[in-house]
Amino acid sequence: AEPPGEAPAAAPAPPVAAVPAPEPAPQTKEMAPGPPAKPQKELGLLVGKYRTYGEAKKRMTQITKQKIPAFTRRQGKYYEVWAGPFPSPQEAARARKSLKAAMKIAAQQKKIAVPVPK
Repeated sequence: AEPPGEAPAAAPAPPVAAVPAPEPAPQTKEMAPGPPAKPQKELGLLVGKYRTYGEAKKRMTQITKQKIPAFTRRQGKYYEVWAGPFPSPQEAARARKSLKAAMKIAAQQKKIAVPVPK
């Protein structure tokens, strides 16, 4: 006998019908690889060039603390620090103003090649 006020035990769930396996896809010829994807050009801000990676990393960290994406890129014997990439010219302009106000940086807006995932 069940104590008063408690719900009766749940009935066991009905068995689930087996789902038929999907038919295998028809075999197709393997596609020849196309030309490699080219890097996309997007808007970025060139913040500065530094002789050592340590100097560049320090500047990049200061920029990311401002909630602005940043990265370094080696160019010859220098390390460039970039802010971005930005989805629109308006976003780039907003970040440029923010960097100038907060850090006294006069960044140059340029197109940057964003690497394509392999």
